Amino acid sequence: MIISGGTLYGTTSAGGSKSNGTVFSIGANGAGFKTIYTFTGGSDGSVPAPAPLVLLGSNLYGTTVNGGSVGGGTIFSVNTNGSNFTTIYNFTGNGSGIARPAD
Repeated sequence: MIISGGTLYGTTSAGGSKSNGTVFSIGANGAGFKTIYTFTGGSDGSVPAPAPLVLLGSNLYGTTVNGGSVGGGTIFSVNTNGSNFTTIYNFTGNGSGIARPAD
């Protein structure tokens, strides 16, 4: 989880309307929970993890464990308001690795 101003940003590894995880925001005081993005499990990926989100300007960057073009996970970006979701990279497992949580 990361914080910017009075807002926390994080991910869930399950849940959301497709049960593939979400990106969310919530006020540091616990008010104003908002789902920013719901993963579909398709080309956008699923199960956001294992690396924490990174905030650069108004863009959040993260990884997913599954999904993407060949199922090896993705690197993604999404604006803090939920717009402009982009899959930046698809892990293939063939030289680029697979985004799996560390043991």
